[in-house]
Amino acid sequence: MQVRVDFPAGMSFFEGTNSCRLEQFAKEACAVLLESCGNPDEKLLLGVVARFCPEFSLALTQEERNVLGLGAGEDAQVFCRMVIPQEDPSLAGFDLERLVIVNVRAGLGLEKNVPGQPAVPMLKKNRKHAPAR
Repeated sequence: MQVRVDFPAGMSFFEGTNSCRLEQFAKEACAVLLESCGNPDEKLLLGVVARFCPEFSLALTQEERNVLGLGAGEDAQVFCRMVIPQEDPSLAGFDLERLVIVNVRAGLGLEKNVPGQPAVPMLKKNRKHAPAR
């Protein structure tokens, strides 16, 4: 599945970009590719939070729900950056502090910072606990 996603407030990951292409490789994929429409060389591999941390919950403000075009009872998909520490790549994980939230139906997205969230290691053996909010 590929969908164009507009970020009305812009994307800090892609300076000067308001539109991206989101590609989901398979329905059960743990990651998606987010590509800048302005510069196809700018890409991010994002983790699908619901796949690796199903207990994670995120409250959106009414203003955020409006930006995303979410109606009553509608939910958005939540994605996060993958982080690979240079000093120890085996500790690679997902950064739950800087999220990308997308309403695929409406093609609208926004970034949300959630300070204090621990990174979730990719390898289950490195997971101490799963964050919840």
